[in-house]
Amino acid sequence: MYSSQNKILLWLSLVIFFSSAIMAKPLKQGPTLLAAIPTQCIALHQGRKCFAKIKINWQTKIPDNYCLYQQGIIIKCWKKSQQAQLTLDFESNESISFVLKDQANHVMAQTTVIVGWLHKTKAKKRRWRLF
Repeated sequence: MYSSQNKILLWLSLVIFFSSAIMAKPLKQGPTLLAAIPTQCIALHQGRKCFAKIKINWQTKIPDNYCLYQQGIIIKCWKKSQQAQLTLDFESNESISFVLKDQANHVMAQTTVIVGWLHKTKAKKRRWRLF
């Protein structure tokens, strides 16, 4: 009924869909939670871009001005907030880290979206022919 490749895609989709968010370890005093859902993005072939909608949630006990960074670039900032949710269009062929910083530029929490693939790129065999 289903080919083995379709079964693998279905299985991986279900695993990603039902996987729970990994909470980031607080890097400063006070518990700060930062989660990206899904935590993994799967591309069909190695080296290809993975496309997904990523929900990022964060929460802290202390209201302050916070900014979310991706690879050192500010994505969004919030004023006098304790929590927020953001949906991003994820497009990458490598794993990406997200960092939440306070107004003093201290890292409050960090999480990573891991990019994987179903099929590893194989070296093509080159056969030389004279005729």
